[in-house]
Amino acid sequence: MENFKIRKAIGEDAAGVAAVKYYGWQDTYKGIINDAYLKSMNVDELQKSWRKILVPENTRSTTDVMVNDAGEIIGFVSYGINFKGTLNADAEILALYVLKKYHGRGIGAKLFLQGIRQLQAAGVRSFYLYVLAQNPALYFYRKFNPDSEHTAQIQIGGNDYEEVGLVWRDIQRTFPNK
Repeated sequence: MENFKIRKAIGEDAAGVAAVKYYGWQDTYKGIINDAYLKSMNVDELQKSWRKILVPENTRSTTDVMVNDAGEIIGFVSYGINFKGTLNADAEILALYVLKKYHGRGIGAKLFLQGIRQLQAAGVRSFYLYVLAQNPALYFYRKFNPDSEHTAQIQIGGNDYEEVGLVWRDIQRTFPNK
């Protein structure tokens, strides 16, 4: 049986995190997001972006990775304080991706709860996340009983898409001792 471990991401993880995000988009959004946009995505550009994010000086967000026995990154969660004031919540889950071949093993739930535990440890009381309305992961997040949902429009690659903002107002109550 394969063992998985969650740890804080470091700069050297940029390639692995970028690959998980790239394949996450390719697998999840085919038929949802414009094909031209998906084809234009570039792992090297994503890696450059993640190198800038995964630096110790970044105080806006934290990323934790899930690694397999071989030390390969198979998923990640990013979270941080809500600097935008969006949806009147203290913090945000910015991203959560798991490679498709690892779906159905509870890894997404473990990463989600990891982000929540870290937010709780930082004294955060409420958080939100956005997910595209057509993303099958919307049903995954709804299993965690958000207190409210809000819709918004987002533009990706020149096209408009509906996204759903899910808000948890009291994470100590909703996720006690998680």
